[in-house]
Amino acid sequence: MSEKGLDKKLLERIKSLKMEKNGEIMLQGFAGTFGVKDTNSIRDLLLYVADNFGFKGAGPILSRAGYMFARELLNEFKEKGADLIRKFLEFLTLNGFGIFEENVDETGGEIVLKNSIFTENFQNIDECIDHFVVGMLTALLERAFNRRYIVLETECSAKGDPYCKFSVKLAQ
Repeated sequence: MSEKGLDKKLLERIKSLKMEKNGEIMLQGFAGTFGVKDTNSIRDLLLYVADNFGFKGAGPILSRAGYMFARELLNEFKEKGADLIRKFLEFLTLNGFGIFEENVDETGGEIVLKNSIFTENFQNIDECIDHFVVGMLTALLERAFNRRYIVLETECSAKGDPYCKFSVKLAQ
C-alpha cells in the first residue's frame, strides 16, 4: 500500500493495528478506510444464538438476519440478473466473507463459498452452519431475478467438507 497522501497520525494507527491470527485486517484505498473481520465475534454470535435457541433454532434466526441484511445492502446496487449476482458476490468476497464462485441462472444452480468467515472457528460440527449466508443468497437471487428461491447449504467446511456449497432451486 502506498503511504503517499496518508495523514501521519492515521498511518501510525494503521501500522500499530494488530489482530489475532484468527482474524485479519483489510485495508481499502488510500484513505485508510478498513473493515475488520473478527471471526471470534462471529463464532460467539452463532454460539449465543445456538445456546438460546439450539442449533436448529439458530438456523431460521440467522437466515432471516442475513436475508434482511442483504435486502438492505442490495439497494446500493443498480445491476440486475446475472450482473447483480456477480457484483454482489464480488463485494462480499472483497469484504472478507469468503471467496464465492457461482454457477446459477434464473432456474437455479449452485454457489460455492471457500474460506467462509462463518466457519473458520468451527471444526467437525454435525450440520451446516452458514445460515446467515443462506439468507443473503436468497435475498440476492430474489432481487436478481424477481422470483422466489430456496437456498440450502449442502456441504459445509465446519463439517469437514473442503468448502461450503449451496444448492439453489426455484420455490414452487
